[in-house]
Amino acid sequence: MTTPLSPKPRKRNLLLWTGLCIGLIIAGIGVGLLSLPEILSADWMKPRILGVVKPLIAPGSLSVDKFQFGWDQPLVISGFQIRDQDGTVVIDSKTVKLSRTLWQLIEDPDDMGTLSLEEAVIDIKREPDGTINLIRALGSLIKPNAGRDFAIEIRKSTLKVMTPELFEPFVSNNADILIDLPQSPGPLSFSLDASAAGARKAKFALSVQGKIQRWTDKSVEIQAEFDRWPIAGNSMGIGATAWATGRVIVTEGPKQFHIQPKIRADIQWSDSSNLPSFLTAVDRLQLQSDIRASIDPTVDISLKDTHLSFPGIDATLQGKATDVSGVKAAIDLNGSVKVDSTKIKELLANSDTAPVELEMTPIQFAAHGPIGKNELKAMQANLNTKVKRFKSGGIQLGEMDLDVKWLDGVLAVAPIDTTINDGRLHIEPLIEMTADAKPARIKLGAKTTLTRMSLDQLTSQNYMVYPAPALASATRVNGFISAKISDGVIPLADKSIPLSLKGDMAFDDVQFGPGPWLLNLTQSVGLPPPPTFSLDQPIQFEIQGDRVIQHGLSIPIGQLTRLDFSGSVTFKKELDLMVEVPVTPTLLQNVPLFQSFLGQEQFKIPIRGTLDKPEVDKTAFDATMKDLGEKLKNRAVDTGLDMLFNGILRGKVPRFIPNPNDPPPIPKP
Repeated sequence: MTTPLSPKPRKRNLLLWTGLCIGLIIAGIGVGLLSLPEILSADWMKPRILGVVKPLIAPGSLSVDKFQFGWDQPLVISGFQIRDQDGTVVIDSKTVKLSRTLWQLIEDPDDMGTLSLEEAVIDIKREPDGTINLIRALGSLIKPNAGRDFAIEIRKSTLKVMTPELFEPFVSNNADILIDLPQSPGPLSFSLDASAAGARKAKFALSVQGKIQRWTDKSVEIQAEFDRWPIAGNSMGIGATAWATGRVIVTEGPKQFHIQPKIRADIQWSDSSNLPSFLTAVDRLQLQSDIRASIDPTVDISLKDTHLSFPGIDATLQGKATDVSGVKAAIDLNGSVKVDSTKIKELLANSDTAPVELEMTPIQFAAHGPIGKNELKAMQANLNTKVKRFKSGGIQLGEMDLDVKWLDGVLAVAPIDTTINDGRLHIEPLIEMTADAKPARIKLGAKTTLTRMSLDQLTSQNYMVYPAPALASATRVNGFISAKISDGVIPLADKSIPLSLKGDMAFDDVQFGPGPWLLNLTQSVGLPPPPTFSLDQPIQFEIQGDRVIQHGLSIPIGQLTRLDFSGSVTFKKELDLMVEVPVTPTLLQNVPLFQSFLGQEQFKIPIRGTLDKPEVDKTAFDATMKDLGEKLKNRAVDTGLDMLFNGILRGKVPRFIPNPNDPPPIPKP
């Protein structure tokens, strides 16, 4: 018979088993805790961890190759990439360290520590709408009211910055960036230091420091300093790049900002070969301003103490712009532009532009009213100044008032009436606008007149050789010209419209000594040149683009005949002319060469080349001679007309004799 166990041993066994189970559980928990870093570091845990981080970085995204956790070691992340909402990589780093250990993250989850990146690649882009991909990618991690203590530290990394103003990316291989977001009440602070060499080997640098009070008065304090920072722009078909040096200070906020820029810049013009040399000589600017900006809720801007300086030009501006980005955008601005005539003269002396002497009062301007495209008719603006003296290239203008007004959607220029080289100039311009309210073109009507402007050798060479190419290299030029414009268009913003002018020009007692090529032309065809040539017949001229076309230019050759010019000269002085010599009875009696043309009305000489090197167009001349008949051509050649093909218009005045190297002509039966 078995004896039953007593109650005491049974209790001891129960306690023993209970203690053993508890021990096993504690041991299991301990083993689990000890192996937790390895579990969290396992590949199968990576999607779960990223799932926890995803809401913090939305709308951006984070991808990693591997997490390495440790109870007493900082978190290490390999293959770290942050993308913006469009999937573009913004931050790329092989290795990233978080200053917090696993135990510290569990103990205080609100302290995220410092995320440190070294030798990373950061690609920052600002879109035309003002959004920045880095800000979008970091999401709620850097929201102004984020409640976690967090910092991002980037050292010795590659920084790429691209904005609409930059003609090329800013690329720095030694950038340092710090973003510190402490818990309340600490301010968000940030700093950036970077430098690089641009594509043109110009070193440029950027340094930014700032603080944003997120929890108290909501103020900001930002200072950006930059050295040769590149900024590109294009307006009305004229492009330029400026390398800016200076600083911008931003204070107050978050809805009211005080902005104080102080910048100087070197300018390089795009397509400078197509720009006037006096414009490309403007190679620097300075800007200083005091700006107040409000974004509550519309964007309003006020300006004071604003100065913009170019070489020889100093502009001031003050006023305000309201609802800048809204549908009721409006401005109320005024200012002045002061021209330093001495500086302008020095500036133009360094270009290929003719020297200019200019004296004028400061240009005063003002504008107020709506600036929306559909409301511009309600805006009013004006600009006025007095030009006291202008002299350049032999042209001297007297005192004149310039008064421009924008009223009821029309840009009106008051009639200009002044003296010009002892004569009078009267202009009544009309400015036409493009569909987007930009000055498209200036139109000149029949009331634009030039009356008895005196000529001399300088004005002749600079201006008159285009409508009157016979004046090329002319000497002892004197007399007067008058002109009337019947129609004219000068393009401004609309470059698709070419320059065009049409009118009549009259010569009054214009006399001159001939230049070499006109002298050669007359002597080579057997005409005795008079000691002084004269112009007394009116001409019709037309400017089409870069070409001046004229008809009616006629130069008398004593009582014998005359030289009639027609054709064109480009602004590059390229010739496309036809010189016609009417065969008169007097000419037939006195010049044996032209006896070959008995019964013909005109002898034609086509001239090409340039004003400096005119040439007879042999091909065109042959075609002309063929029209006169093969026999007539041979007779003309027999009399020495072939000298026209041997450069008679290029230098020395030729003697009208046969070439001694040519074989004697064979007598004709």
